[in-house]
Amino acid sequence: MSRVTLFFLVLTFWTAKTFGQSCNCPPAVSCGTCTGGLKSLTLRFNGPSITGLVVASDQMGIVYSNLVSIGSTFTFTGSLSNQKFVGPNVTILVDALPNAIISSLCSGFTVGDTYGSFTVLAASSQAGGPVCCPVALIDTTLPVISNCPVSFSQNLGASCTVPVSWTPPTATDDCAIQSFTSNKIPGSSFGLGTTNVTYTATDTYGNVATCS
Repeated sequence: MSRVTLFFLVLTFWTAKTFGQSCNCPPAVSCGTCTGGLKSLTLRFNGPSITGLVVASDQMGIVYSNLVSIGSTFTFTGSLSNQKFVGPNVTILVDALPNAIISSLCSGFTVGDTYGSFTVLAASSQAGGPVCCPVALIDTTLPVISNCPVSFSQNLGASCTVPVSWTPPTATDDCAIQSFTSNKIPGSSFGLGTTNVTYTATDTYGNVATCS
């Protein structure tokens, strides 16, 4: 009897997650080098207190003041109307005590570094837009495709083609899925022989996993 055979072979490869890799790093296609000085910072508060009154200032004055919980992130910009920071540094107090000094210049500053109780998760420069993270901090973990169908056959009968259904897999990622596509969808018609059905998951950093 003539048969249609569908093959699903999981081809997801695993990459070890490097400590410090951040989903807050902008994708390489959307960021660049720091140019013209910083105009925004996104920081994570690492404690040690459960909450702290965080006050950040440039040379013109206070640019951020709020209670921040441990593990929380927050973003602030500079004093000028174009959001640029005034002076060479941003100083940060926690509960009225000096805690960190972060360069607002493009030299001596790195996204991903920790200053005092804060880790810089993202930054934007005046003329260069979002600032890229060092390569070691950019996410390289592949998406995970779950419940990929097993290969199976279906009788073709007297017809030239037959619609075939299956439960599609799902895709997850440690950061975010940008696209999840397939060359065939459940209910598609298939002819005599073997057909490979391929699912492709791509995350926001261009990491790709397939179930084919």
